[in-house]
Amino acid sequence: MTALQGETMRILKTLFLMWLAVSFCGCSREYRDDLDYSYGVVQTWPMESLLFGDLVQFESVPLDLDETESLRKLIIDDSIAANRNVLEVGTGTGLIAILCLQNEASRVVAIDWNPAAVANARYNAAALDSEANLEVRPTGRKKAVFSGVQEKEKFDLVIVNFSDAIPPVVAGNEVAKSEIDDHDVWRDALLDQLKSHLSVGGRCLFIVHDKQAITRLVDAAEGENYQTKVLDSRDWETLEREIRPSMVVEIRVAANAEIVAEGEFISPPSTQ
Repeated sequence: MTALQGETMRILKTLFLMWLAVSFCGCSREYRDDLDYSYGVVQTWPMESLLFGDLVQFESVPLDLDETESLRKLIIDDSIAANRNVLEVGTGTGLIAILCLQNEASRVVAIDWNPAAVANARYNAAALDSEANLEVRPTGRKKAVFSGVQEKEKFDLVIVNFSDAIPPVVAGNEVAKSEIDDHDVWRDALLDQLKSHLSVGGRCLFIVHDKQAITRLVDAAEGENYQTKVLDSRDWETLEREIRPSMVVEIRVAANAEIVAEGEFISPPSTQ
């Protein structure tokens, strides 16, 4: 194959994927230079909770609706994002970020370490008329959790798709220790940096579907002087290891914790 033929095939493939994405989306939007059409479409998901169309899932972008079911109910029924400045860590398809905006969030920043997810979330935001007040940014992994967030940027609500970060249990076997260690590094880095990005009175919600991960998260968070609460009526300690639908774990800065002000940690005034 000549170089010209190879380039022609590449262009044809790109055009085909663009057509496929538009066909799956069920819309006839024009091509945009600021969107990435190079990823194939795995599936479209009709969802009553989303306005203006269906959710599109790109290849290599995971989507498990059981993971976000409990959180989506909180966003829709309890208006937890309304009038709030929101950060979503691990946005994937952009479902939660878009749902927050469509349920009156003031502003949403969505970050992900997967380039396909960044492209997917931007595509869905455009297709679902939800680009206003939404920024989708790439970020790092492990200790660089908040590399996509500005140093002094703060949020009223931080949402973490913790389930995506949990190493899977394959055929009932325990995961390798190195995978658990990598996960713990990511979690600890997030908790360590979280105080710098939470507004006063803000909270962080973790989506977790693994019983052991809830235990480890709660222990690590309380060790960092956070207050924790599982926002679910089920007794998670009596459930099987894999929890479906996933649970939401709330983390708040403890009342006696140090507060970040102008980049410095200060202790809150005594209430006595």
